Amino acid sequence: MTQPQKNARSRARAKSPGPGGAADDAFWHFDPAATRILAIDDENNRDMLSRLLSRAGFPVKSASTGTEGLSLLPDWNPDLVVCDVRLPDMSGLEICRNIKNTSGTRHVFVALISSQETSPDSKVAGLGSGADEYITRPINNQELVARILALARIQQTSHALRRSEQRFLTLAQTAPAGITRMDTYGNIVYVNDAWSGITGLSPEHA
Repeated sequence: MTQPQKNARSRARAKSPGPGGAADDAFWHFDPAATRILAIDDENNRDMLSRLLSRAGFPVKSASTGTEGLSLLPDWNPDLVVCDVRLPDMSGLEICRNIKNTSGTRHVFVALISSQETSPDSKVAGLGSGADEYITRPINNQELVARILALARIQQTSHALRRSEQRFLTLAQTAPAGITRMDTYGNIVYVNDAWSGITGLSPEHA
């Protein structure tokens, strides 16, 4: 790699948002090890799927039933769940809805995978349940890993944006100056305490 290429790459990495925020992660780059995966698949495919994802650099825990998978959620705290649509005890769509409708896990990304439910209607139903990806088998191992890597990149970017938003709110709320934020229609969507003190209006009446 030439020196100009190295410099360009360094500048690109410096602009990339990191999971911890821009200030302390100026040189952050995508790292599979930063995305925890919970793989829920029947016993015939679970070990193979776990090995593929582990070799790609992901931390992985696996389960062979929906009940077992859901029980692992609190302790493993995954960032991404890869789940078969047809499990011995429940549907992967049911698991997806459970994850997406629970406040503590709705941020978790879900990739549904199936060798039986492969029709367009099945894909629509899966994505409609809240899944972020729907993968059909048979699929080449390299393509499977590539699609999970792509989803993990989106997950890490989403995580970085949430952290950035939290950091902004923390700084804004304690700032001595009045701060407001508006949406694209000019509606005020946020005011800090200093703004309320200056105007005498509560956030609800901004």
